[in-house]
Amino acid sequence: MRYKTQNFKHQLLPVVDNLIFIHTKYDDLAKIKENKAQYEPLRYIMHSVLDGKSAHTEPLFVPERQMKDFIRVTAEQNDQVVFLENMDFACRPGAKVLITEGMFAGVKGVVKSIRKHLCVVLPIKDVMAVAVTNVPKKHLVYITDDEYEKD
Repeated sequence: MRYKTQNFKHQLLPVVDNLIFIHTKYDDLAKIKENKAQYEPLRYIMHSVLDGKSAHTEPLFVPERQMKDFIRVTAEQNDQVVFLENMDFACRPGAKVLITEGMFAGVKGVVKSIRKHLCVVLPIKDVMAVAVTNVPKKHLVYITDDEYEKD
């Protein structure tokens, strides 16, 4: 949620409309969708996957740690949290970090410079991204890709 001016009113509105995250296994969700007519309108976000020499699409899955960090950061109504519109920028590779101190201690993300400020970006590939701004360098520890992926 974030504040937007709409129809000359300052309102708290969802950042993303018509998007839900479901904590379940793919097989369980597929069974629910095929057996229940009311769930038929649900659609998966599909993304391209390179498998050796061929490419195919598959449903997008968000790792649990990444989702928990994203929820934790976006739950705060804080000036330090900024939603990013430019997904090309947000999902570009960068150095992986762990925030060690402060309100967001334990959150993992990718370090970026936004308007000359050091930020930690938490992207959800092909969906959205949020940045924690003005994180002091002394509160960051650089981590490996394996540490970033680990829960």
